[in-house]
Amino acid sequence: MVGVVIGSAAVLAAGTPALVAAGERLSDTQQLVEDAELAQQAVSLAHVLADERATMTTLAAAPAGTVEPPSDGDLARADRRVAELRPLLPGQERELLDELPAARAAAADGDPLAVHAAYTRIIDGLGSTGRTVARERPDRGAAPSSDALPDLARAVEASAATRGLLTAALVGEPGEQERRLLDLARRSHAREGAAVADFAATAGEDGRTAYGSTVTGPGVTAAEERVEELTALPFLTEESRAVSSAELAAELGARTELQRGLLSNFGAEQTRSLTLLREDDLTSIQVHAAVTGGALLVALAAGIWAARSVTHPLAVVRRGARRVADAPSAEPAVRYSGRNDEFADVVAAVNKLHSRAVELHRYQTGESDDHEALRSELAEVRGEQRELIDKLAAQTRVMHANLTHHARMALDLAGDQLDIIGGLEEHETDPDELATLFALDHLAARMRRHSENLLLLAGVEPDAPFPRPLPLVQVALAAVSESERYELVDVEQPVPAVLVSPVAARDLGHLLAEFLDNASAFSPPGARVLLSAVVREDTSAPVAGAVDPAAPGEGDASAAPVVPAQRRGCRSVIVRVQDDGPGVPDERLTALNTQLADPSGPPPGARGEPAAAMGIYTAARLAARHGLRARLRHRAEGGTCAEVEIPGSLLSEEDSSEAEMFAALAAGGPAAGAAAGVPYVPAPAGGGDQDTMVLPTVRGTARLGERPVRGVDGRGGAGDEQAPDVVGAEELRRRLGGFQREARRGQHEGESAGPPAEEEMQS
Repeated sequence: MVGVVIGSAAVLAAGTPALVAAGERLSDTQQLVEDAELAQQAVSLAHVLADERATMTTLAAAPAGTVEPPSDGDLARADRRVAELRPLLPGQERELLDELPAARAAAADGDPLAVHAAYTRIIDGLGSTGRTVARERPDRGAAPSSDALPDLARAVEASAATRGLLTAALVGEPGEQERRLLDLARRSHAREGAAVADFAATAGEDGRTAYGSTVTGPGVTAAEERVEELTALPFLTEESRAVSSAELAAELGARTELQRGLLSNFGAEQTRSLTLLREDDLTSIQVHAAVTGGALLVALAAGIWAARSVTHPLAVVRRGARRVADAPSAEPAVRYSGRNDEFADVVAAVNKLHSRAVELHRYQTGESDDHEALRSELAEVRGEQRELIDKLAAQTRVMHANLTHHARMALDLAGDQLDIIGGLEEHETDPDELATLFALDHLAARMRRHSENLLLLAGVEPDAPFPRPLPLVQVALAAVSESERYELVDVEQPVPAVLVSPVAARDLGHLLAEFLDNASAFSPPGARVLLSAVVREDTSAPVAGAVDPAAPGEGDASAAPVVPAQRRGCRSVIVRVQDDGPGVPDERLTALNTQLADPSGPPPGARGEPAAAMGIYTAARLAARHGLRARLRHRAEGGTCAEVEIPGSLLSEEDSSEAEMFAALAAGGPAAGAAAGVPYVPAPAGGGDQDTMVLPTVRGTARLGERPVRGVDGRGGAGDEQAPDVVGAEELRRRLGGFQREARRGQHEGESAGPPAEEEMQS
């Protein structure tokens, strides 16, 4: 059937262009017939308006009361003709007919020239339809008389205009108006002659003969002589004025009527010829449709016959193949008694498949028992799999609970150990023993941090937060105390005078400690690690008064005013950990930042690979818990900078109890050391601004070496290398004990504090 449809479509596609072309010709011819009939009506109305123009022009030129105006009946007949024709005309011609009342009203003004011009515009517009028909008439229906029809229409209109102008000049008073009317009549008569000449040149012999035999006679000759006489001079002589206006109008009107009669005959002949042309086009499209329909029927019949000759053997093969397919082991092979053609080959192939299907059926029958046995074994294995999955889940829950329990026990033991060591520190007088206690204190603080991180990785919710916000400086000192090599860490001052939400203070310290361990581990020998913080007013510009660690030496950082973060409208605080290590390759840096931004992936070592980035994974989990934003970036001077952005929702304004300590930290010097419990080391003799908080360093067992102080250029001054200062137990307790106590206070101060004020909890 597809072939039949395709063949029929091809026949239709071949015949459609001819049908479409014939239809277009018929449509064009029908339109021309309608336009020709409309042109005849328009010419008839133009004749009526031309007669009215002559009357109105004469009325406007004559003295008042000397010429009778047109009767109401004549005007009513003209209006009825206009009303009948107006809906059929194009838009421009309809607009011209709307000017007819204004043209009639102009006759009362006594200006015959204006009346004549107004009517002439309307009459010329009515003649455009006839010109359109002559122009669009196809070449196959061309006729000389039809081509010359617009020229004859121009001659008739000019003849009528000449009659009206001469009559108006005859009844009017001598003067300028008379000369202008005669001038227009002369030009109109000249246009008539030119139009008649064009008609004679275009209409052919038959047209010239028809014009000569129609527009002839003594009256025509007398009218032409009268026109020549009246237009010979620019004014009318006394002899010319002796002619009656009624006689002149009748004499010239008779000649114009003969021309109009010939024009009507030519118009009717044109309509008849176009009607015959339309009938020819209609016959042509009918013939094309009949031929196309016959070809389509032939194509359908041939296609159906060819399809039947193919589908009948196919039906036999299909029924036999279906019978064999339904029961291959019970049904016999297909029998075919046709010719030895392609269908016979198909039947042979089907019978071959039938024999193969019989063999497979026997094999399937023998293998069904094995299949059932395998299915039973599969069901047993799946049951065992479900049991193992349930056992593994139960063991995982038990292991998770045990790990959580032991991690909490280790955390409690670390806290007890810190309390015991703290008590020993208070009563120890031997410097060596005190230094050892401080080292144990530091190890216990690190154990506590790793125990809390273990609970974090186990998915345990954090313990109850501190009862009130903690200063950022205490959180930073706690982070330093929890780092492995805290003696390499410098804390840049002033630390922003902000309070960290009690919910995030502990985890923020652990996060900074992870970055400090990473920075100190990859720093070259003798290099320092810088911990700094700046307040950001927005995400694009740093806050005034905060020192950017990337641009040291630009001013005295200690002289910068400490302005509370909330008063400056800060949106966040950026804490930076900077080292002078070898840096991180770009590809590795991108991978680490991706892990910091999205800790939802598996931890390092989950797939059996070495767990090399467990600290980064822990930092990512800590940051994600509180909405902190952590990332790594290259430093222009070399090394790596880790940044932690603390959002404004985790920050609040300092209270009065912390204001003095913030002011001391911002001022630097001994007051800063006393406020944080950290010894103050003066700058070298060479001078320079002190831009970092000096933290103690434990070297060996009982010696405390003073670390260098950075100058204005970010490096140590001339007195960097100084001999160790041997101090007693009280001095060592004052230095190291103050540092450790203040670091621990960032973790435990809230336990004994009273309830927080309302404003301190705001972020």
